[in-house]
Amino acid sequence: MSMEPIEESMKKILGNLQSVLPSDEYEKNRLERESKKSAWEVKTKAEEENKRRANLWESSGIPHRHTIAYRDMPNAGPWAQELEKINKKQGEGFLCVLMGRRGTGKTQMSVCSIHNACENLRPSMYIKAQDLFISLRQAFRKDGDSEAEIIRQFTDPRFLVIDAMEERGETPFENRLLNHIIDKRYDNCDDTLLITNQTPEAFEDSAGPSIISRIHETGGKIVCDWDSFRKKV
Repeated sequence: MSMEPIEESMKKILGNLQSVLPSDEYEKNRLERESKKSAWEVKTKAEEENKRRANLWESSGIPHRHTIAYRDMPNAGPWAQELEKINKKQGEGFLCVLMGRRGTGKTQMSVCSIHNACENLRPSMYIKAQDLFISLRQAFRKDGDSEAEIIRQFTDPRFLVIDAMEERGETPFENRLLNHIIDKRYDNCDDTLLITNQTPEAFEDSAGPSIISRIHETGGKIVCDWDSFRKKV
């Protein structure tokens, strides 16, 4: 029985391997397909995140006037510096109060901060104090949502702004529920920004020691004492 030379056997083996191994052209095409797939996945993810940002912004409850004007505020000076401080605190679970006279851009500062939160995919909510308590009182209507479900509307957002705190009634009912909402948000390490036209002394009297203590611990107060942005007539 004759045997093939070793060289001939090796050639056949190599030939068989080459027939099953991918060619250079095949590998090139495979890498191109993988690259296109990766680029498509990155693009799709970016589009989905942009849609989510837009939805978060649209559903945040910001008054229409302020959605128009939020890009027109100064990018320098004390107003911009305080906005930057708030934005840097986002995600830390802060409780902060903006206070000062009318026209100093407190609401607009909160709107810009909400925009920053939405850009970072954090669900946010803007509401005025009176509207918050009107919603809570609906829980006592026979056909209304439960108190727990309504409270959840204000404890779920990662960033909550409660404006015009000076307009609330400061009744025992309001005080109890406000403390409850703030306490749950504090426990969840969610950000909360309160806005008022009151003086620091008047706000401390109306907010109560529990809320004031949490403000001192996690956020502090920002006194907007610069000139009004509103035109004088």
